Amino acid sequence: MTISSAHMQSLRTSLQKAGQAFLADRERWILWAPVSFGCGIGGYFALNHEPAVWLSLSIAGLLAVLLWRFRTVRYVNLLLVVLALGSFAFSYMGWRANFVAEPVIAKRMGPIEITGRVLNVEDFTKRRRVLLDRLDIPRLSRENQPARIRIRLLPGSDAEIGEKVRLKVILMPPSSPSLPGGFDFQRKAWFERIGGVGFAVSRMLARERAPPSGVSLFLQEARHAMATRIKTAIPGETGAVIAALIVGDRSGVSKETLQNLRDAGLAHLLAISGLYIGLVAATIFFAIRLGLACIEHCALKWPIKKIAAVFALFGSFIYLLIAGATVPTQRAFLMTGLVLIGVLVDRKAISLRLVAAAAMVVLLIKPESILGPSFQMSFAAVIALVAFYESLGPEIWRRFGEAGIVRKFLLYVTGLSLTTIIATVATGLIALHHFGRLPHFGLIGNLLAVPLTAIWIMPWAVLAVILMPFGLAFLALEPMGWGVDGVLFIAKLVAAWPNAVSLVPLMPMQGLVSTTLGGLWICFWTGSKRWLGMIGILGGVLSIIALEPPNILISGNGKLIAVRTPDGKLAFSSDRSEKFAAKLWLQANGQRRVVVFKDIAPSVLQCDGIGCLYRTSGREVALVWNERAFAEDCTKNRIVVGTVPLPKWCRSPTNIGKFQLWRNGAHAVQITPERVRIISVRDASGTRLWNQTLP
Repeated sequence: MTISSAHMQSLRTSLQKAGQAFLADRERWILWAPVSFGCGIGGYFALNHEPAVWLSLSIAGLLAVLLWRFRTVRYVNLLLVVLALGSFAFSYMGWRANFVAEPVIAKRMGPIEITGRVLNVEDFTKRRRVLLDRLDIPRLSRENQPARIRIRLLPGSDAEIGEKVRLKVILMPPSSPSLPGGFDFQRKAWFERIGGVGFAVSRMLARERAPPSGVSLFLQEARHAMATRIKTAIPGETGAVIAALIVGDRSGVSKETLQNLRDAGLAHLLAISGLYIGLVAATIFFAIRLGLACIEHCALKWPIKKIAAVFALFGSFIYLLIAGATVPTQRAFLMTGLVLIGVLVDRKAISLRLVAAAAMVVLLIKPESILGPSFQMSFAAVIALVAFYESLGPEIWRRFGEAGIVRKFLLYVTGLSLTTIIATVATGLIALHHFGRLPHFGLIGNLLAVPLTAIWIMPWAVLAVILMPFGLAFLALEPMGWGVDGVLFIAKLVAAWPNAVSLVPLMPMQGLVSTTLGGLWICFWTGSKRWLGMIGILGGVLSIIALEPPNILISGNGKLIAVRTPDGKLAFSSDRSEKFAAKLWLQANGQRRVVVFKDIAPSVLQCDGIGCLYRTSGREVALVWNERAFAEDCTKNRIVVGTVPLPKWCRSPTNIGKFQLWRNGAHAVQITPERVRIISVRDASGTRLWNQTLP
């Protein structure tokens, strides 16, 4: 088959038009720099083994040579720059993973008496949780002492930041994922330099107050002291939410309140993010500017707008420190700071370039944050909003900027609605990967709660922080609490509506990548070519539909097994064992409640005292928890899943026993009439720096 000259000419013409379209957007090419950098970071985490150092260096050297060779060829040079950024990010992430390396506890220990310094305290409603450093664990040599451990205290136990404490605990390595491809707490703990977790089996045996040392500890102590004052002044749920809004301490917020906020689409109000940093900066900016404008000499002689910008910048930085400098607050501070610097130098600052610059800075400071929902959802919302208002903002202002009060009010309501819809869509697709929840009435909840937060709650929050050193914070906390009560009422009301939220299976990683790249394509380009990004978004949505869920899940210790019923639900061997794992399995399956084995029809699952027989896709699976069952099950061509060791004569590639679970962590089994596919946490995660102690 030959291609005619007419077809070739048509192809050339199409390519030339496409090239001209992208050339017209050459000022936007820079926006893809952090995307390339992020892909390099993602490439590092996608591996199932640690990359060789020589490989990264070889690739970097090759790209440097090619860049020099093709420096005058525009599109080749551009492609090489993109690859070079990704390669640098890949190597940088590898360096970062080794830089934060600290010893990790290899196996369960205790009860054992340890000493350490309290680095942080989280006041959960039932039991406090402390982060300890400067540890002395008797059974470990000095070089094997972890840098930090996290301990849950006994009910009623107390601790203060900066104290040196001694107590008896049981220690364990950070837990491996509860299912293959699930949330990896080991990886998270590695980058937080947490080498062990556990719980106390005694109250404090000794407490010794040590002088504060280091800025970080001082800030943690200040944040905890502020949270304690707030909860003392405003007790109950209201005070806990105020502490979350001011200092980022969410430990005291009840599960019911968190659930209501999520179901009402208002969970973002509890996270200190761009909204609050921006409101703090705006409150300080307009208060200072208004105050100076009321003084005739200042108004006439001083650049009061720039003075207000300086105070707002300083206030935003203080709030960043108070809030704990989380990823969303870092991004928000960087963007707010650049906007205020733009005021100082008389330049427009709000643009996608600003967002790209903020993303690069965050990724350089904490590259591993790209895997977390905070980074992804925060930047997704901001990119979508800035892209939308860059395109339509000037036209909206031209039509309504000089309108009357009524039209301006309608413009405000319309703008708030559009902002909520855009942010909800942008973050909702990402939330499908992390949480699998779709709040249906988020628009209504945000229309009611966001103005209350912006106009009433946050100005009082700023005043409360200012008055706190003088012991007068209660004057602002009380009216702030009224606004918080209003938001909680709205959340409870909206969450109680029928079908307020839908649960869906979690979007797989490849779907998240496809959706993200598609959304960025739409936001970064102009003209009709931007809508090609819908292909990526559609691919992400279809990945949920095409998902092949496992028929059987087994926890790493074998204490919990779940099987899939004909209606797609998971049925559990127990509703008491491994509750955290069960919660994650339910979330991954888009399921609300636990269904237990006894509720399943005998045609699907039959159980007796030594095991169960599960039937699916024309196959039989024996779930065994007593060795007596092997004599029958291992001789009937059944798949055997045992929570006890398999005898040698029963071992096969399709059988799973206690030792396989111990070595490789939780397992998932997919069964079809044609094949049986078994994947473990070890298979999915590989052998990385942070999971050497798996399970």
